[in-house]
Amino acid sequence: MEGEGAPSTIKSVYPLLEGSASVNERNKRRSRKVLKAIGAACLAIPLVAHAQSSPSAQTIDDQRALDERIREIVRQELDDRERQAHQERRQYEARRNAEAARQSQEAANSFINLVRRSTEAAWVRPPEANSPHAATVQVQLTESGDLWQATIESTSGDSAFDRSVLEAVEKAAPFPELRQLPPEQAADLRQFNLRFSPGDTR
Repeated sequence: MEGEGAPSTIKSVYPLLEGSASVNERNKRRSRKVLKAIGAACLAIPLVAHAQSSPSAQTIDDQRALDERIREIVRQELDDRERQAHQERRQYEARRNAEAARQSQEAANSFINLVRRSTEAAWVRPPEANSPHAATVQVQLTESGDLWQATIESTSGDSAFDRSVLEAVEKAAPFPELRQLPPEQAADLRQFNLRFSPGDTR
């Protein structure tokens, strides 16, 4: 290209594009695409002869138009990259939060199942218990996993059966595994319900 203003403008813009690009190949390709667009914009401007002693008003206007076009291309590219980076950050955060929620739920289920297995192992169903219904026990623990309180949340209709379930929870406690969980998760697991039915006995 014979005009001197356009190449100097491209050279001044090129470090901006390269500096803002990440090291991955995709951004390199996008930088080349932008530079190609800048080159096309340059070709659209009338050429200025080297022999011209002083630039004409038309030449100055053309140069200004070229500079503005190049700035617009650069702004558009940077805006596109910012939007892409924002979208990638949101996707990453969503994946990370989903994975954290999954792990948290697995840990909660594992702890409650441990309490259930320990309670069932200590449970002795009274021979005279004849209720076909289930009993739901609300279990409340201290921070250390000791039993704070166990109460019948939903009765089976058989007082002997209900009492045997409460005694089983008391025998199975404490549950020190609670201390191994993150504080926030452990706080959520200090109160939960366990449901027992006659068929759960061994």
